[in-house]
Amino acid sequence: MAIVRFSNELQSAILNKANQAFVPRITAATNDVSVSAEELYDKIFSRYLPHMGMLPVEFFNAHGSFGIHSVNGVSFSHAFTLTTPRLFPFKVGIQNHFKALFEYGISGNNQFALTEDGTGIWDDLVDIVHTRNNNITTLNDQLNKFRDNLRLIMTTHSTLAPALKAWPPLWDFVPDAVKDKHREVKERKKNDSVNLSEVMDLDSMTSVVVANKFLGR
Repeated sequence: MAIVRFSNELQSAILNKANQAFVPRITAATNDVSVSAEELYDKIFSRYLPHMGMLPVEFFNAHGSFGIHSVNGVSFSHAFTLTTPRLFPFKVGIQNHFKALFEYGISGNNQFALTEDGTGIWDDLVDIVHTRNNNITTLNDQLNKFRDNLRLIMTTHSTLAPALKAWPPLWDFVPDAVKDKHREVKERKKNDSVNLSEVMDLDSMTSVVVANKFLGR
């Protein structure tokens, strides 16, 4: 009977499923920003809101969301959704008055680069951004290490059966069609010359699978 080998296509499919397994945790870390859209909007426009109320409505556009792509030069790239639309500067002349506090993009996405104005107004937000970015980096590092270990498993064992025997959780990353094929195959017994537990931390890999499953529910 045919043997299920680790073809390039199968390896890519397994690695892609590994990426997908990390998506819920990376998404949660990306959205872990302990500041509301309304709070941030009010802070951005705090010194201008009284004056904005006295200007003609033609100076503004109402939008239900805005984005921050950096805070004091630290990359952020996060979108905020307002519970109700708020006013944003429309005319260039008005924008120029606001640039002492931030750089305003006139694009439909309402992207802001928040910059220091000497009062430390963004210090708390910078701390939040650093924590968020570090958490995302940690998860991406875990993903890369996990993928490297998966590659090592697949190159150490040329076929699926002995790889599953060495690390059973690999089954979660095998495409359904390949699982069906594997169930029909009786792999010939074969002695492997490499003990995976000697070249990688299999318990750590298993704990990652469990964590991904728990958060993905």
